[in-house]
Amino acid sequence: MVCAARIRDMGLQKMRENFDYDSEPDIVEAANVFLGKHCELLPKLVDDENEIARAPEALRCLGRDYKPKNRVIPHVYVVPRG
Repeated sequence: MVCAARIRDMGLQKMRENFDYDSEPDIVEAANVFLGKHCELLPKLVDDENEIARAPEALRCLGRDYKPKNRVIPHVYVVPRG
């Protein structure tokens, strides 16, 4: 559901740039289907997509302790010494 919310709010291209779904294309495909059929259950992305506000209907299905897998692409910075 988080992937579908990211597609809805960010667009597919930006979502793929910021999150690592390349190894799991089936999740992106399922997210697109879910986006078309159950948009009302999608969470609202808050605070630069790190904080998620879930719909009450979704929490009834997922449970209050649900945590999605972290798929943020880490940024590595190299500082030259010289």
